[in-house]
Amino acid sequence: MPFLNFRLISAAAGVAAAALLAGGCTSAITFSTTERSMGRIALNEGDYETAAEIFSEHVANNPRDYKAHTHLGQTRLAAGNNKAALASFRTALDTRVMTARGRADKPYRELIIDEYARTLALIDADGTMTATLDSQSSGDVEKKLIVAKAFANAGQPDSAIAAFQSARRLDKRDLFVAKSFGLYLESIRQDIAAEEMLTQAYRIEPSDNEVAAGLVRLGIVPGPAILSRNELAKPKVPLGPLPQVRMATPEQEAETAAGASASDAELN
Repeated sequence: MPFLNFRLISAAAGVAAAALLAGGCTSAITFSTTERSMGRIALNEGDYETAAEIFSEHVANNPRDYKAHTHLGQTRLAAGNNKAALASFRTALDTRVMTARGRADKPYRELIIDEYARTLALIDADGTMTATLDSQSSGDVEKKLIVAKAFANAGQPDSAIAAFQSARRLDKRDLFVAKSFGLYLESIRQDIAAEEMLTQAYRIEPSDNEVAAGLVRLGIVPGPAILSRNELAKPKVPLGPLPQVRMATPEQEAETAAGASASDAELN
């Protein structure tokens, strides 16, 4: 597939800019999306120079666009500019949480963390940068998860497992942490631990396809059977032993019948 012509892209961006001036805020969103899309096309076609120009200009004008920072990082990484890529992913991580839309964007959260960790492992041959980030990650589950994944990518399972465990202690309801940990344990053939962790991930979000696939590979059929009693639908009968039923004696039944007759007589 031929590379994109940057002049044509610039011309298209100019048209979008004209729409921006005419249309206000709605057009601004469209312009940002269009520009980002053109950059991704260039990236997918391998035209890293054009993609870098587009994304660099875009983030200069839209510094809180975490998606553009992410794609700029991917472009730099593909072009071999690993340190610059790491800086872009770090910025993407910071800017994503600046808006409600970004904080709710789980797919990009996962993408940024994965790309950040992969890049960190590539450039940190002696592990000093990862260790530094680890020392700065106290209370920050995302940074701790990046450390865990960086150690995993670097082939350091003991350090990776310790960091994953720390991330889990910070937030036991974080699906991405539990899923990532479980899938990593599966990849290093720690099947028993992987089954336990993926089961916990399944309990957080039963609809996650990656978690379900991991359980199937381990010979576990996902479904209600692996949920705890508290996570299943509540039964109509209260939990616990049923109250004991005490049968009335003939004498008690006679007394009850006599009392009912007397009550009827009073009413009449």
